[in-house]
Amino acid sequence: MKELLDDEFERAYKHGMKSAISEKDMKKAMPEDSMQISFTQEDREAINQLKRSGTLEDAYNRMTKEMLETFNETLQDAILEGVTVEEATRSLAQKVGLRVAEMSRIARTEMINATNEGRISAYEQRAKIRGKENRYTLVVAGGARTCDAHRELASRIPASGLPLQELKDLQMQIGASHGMTLSGNVLLHPNQRTVIMRIP
Repeated sequence: MKELLDDEFERAYKHGMKSAISEKDMKKAMPEDSMQISFTQEDREAINQLKRSGTLEDAYNRMTKEMLETFNETLQDAILEGVTVEEATRSLAQKVGLRVAEMSRIARTEMINATNEGRISAYEQRAKIRGKENRYTLVVAGGARTCDAHRELASRIPASGLPLQELKDLQMQIGASHGMTLSGNVLLHPNQRTVIMRIP
């Protein structure tokens, strides 16, 4: 699955760039001839860094190991208990299906992160043209599944946003108190539902 997702990183990253530039206030603030953004070597390096992200790479490695162990244990149990091939297949499908759902959450997080990084790249390119530093916020999805670290982040980012480095510093500070680390420009964990946005 990791190999399949690697092919999608560039697409998600470029989608993030495009969505940032297409924001209404961005179009209004910039002359038409300066609306073009470039996919640079720096962007390529950012994508490669995303692919090597320790947090999610660890989750993939753990999932792969657990799926293999589940597969072997289920087959061994089937042989020892003398169940039919159909029963063993059903049991295996059920157990592995739970792992696939978890891997889907990780994949969704990977794509959100790549899109976020693409958005930041476009925003920062635009800031250089404008000669004005951007301010950012994190749009944190609400609900029972939102982790404590992101709830705290949502409550501590001012309505006027923060410069990118200050937002990263705040995330590192909050993340450390919750046992999390920064990946790229945002705190990252499986099932993350946080989008970075520029404050107009």
